[in-house]
Amino acid sequence: MLHHNVSRTLAALLLVLAALALSACAPGNSVRLLYSPPDASVLPDPSAPRVTVVMFEDKRPVVQVGERKDGTSFVASSTVSDWVSRSLADELARQGLQVSFALTQDQARAGGPDYIVTGVVNEVWLKELKTTEFSTSMKLAVTVSDYTKTLYTEHLSGGQSKQVLPASDVAEKLLAETLRDVLQPAARKIQATVKK
Repeated sequence: MLHHNVSRTLAALLLVLAALALSACAPGNSVRLLYSPPDASVLPDPSAPRVTVVMFEDKRPVVQVGERKDGTSFVASSTVSDWVSRSLADELARQGLQVSFALTQDQARAGGPDYIVTGVVNEVWLKELKTTEFSTSMKLAVTVSDYTKTLYTEHLSGGQSKQVLPASDVAEKLLAETLRDVLQPAARKIQATVKK
């Protein structure tokens, strides 16, 4: 009889430990906005055009960046517009351009760059469908100008649905991957435009 009680207690203890381990791996509601492209940095060419990226305008209809399956919100640990615009600046630097960052267009113009990049964040969304399944969507607009005219405006979008293993950093990794997928082709197009 004593052996049976010990076995039941041990089994209950193992279930509690397993539940705790799974909850520790599950993503929290606060999401760090990170950006870590896989390719190495490139030193800017001294003769490369000087480009200033201005802090993007955040026109998302909601403050949160997503929703958990239980209906609670994913909330970013920093500002989405800063994350997107600085990540684009990083990508442009990897294209070999001389890149700076400005909070406003006036600040950008004061620096005297050859080109100014502005943008709008229309959507950044992460949805937890199941503990092991997430989807993301992102919509941005980017404009490249010189001092006389707009060279081009592009509307960018991307997203993914993914099966994942539960982990505390799933949400931030998926958002970073989606942003990278959107920004890398945009940075190549900007680089081609300003180097003409």
